[in-house]
Amino acid sequence: MKKNITKKLAKRKKKISKKLKNRNWTDQPYPMFKASNIHYEIDARHQGISHGGIGHIHMLAQKTGLMKRIDKKLILLDY
Repeated sequence: MKKNITKKLAKRKKKISKKLKNRNWTDQPYPMFKASNIHYEIDARHQGISHGGIGHIHMLAQKTGLMKRIDKKLILLDY
């Protein structure tokens, strides 16, 4: 395998492992994920979620009130 490809693969593996690293988040009084100011870019290899993916789904759930209804009906964490 060419050195260039090997370097790219190693860099991608390192990036993925960094994203998957366990983190201990402190308690948040507000949602950590917000569907605001979402921008999508696709690189030369087209590595992206098609048609906006999870960001669009999140915005749709937010705008339709689905998130509020879920929060109101479903109790996952008891504070």
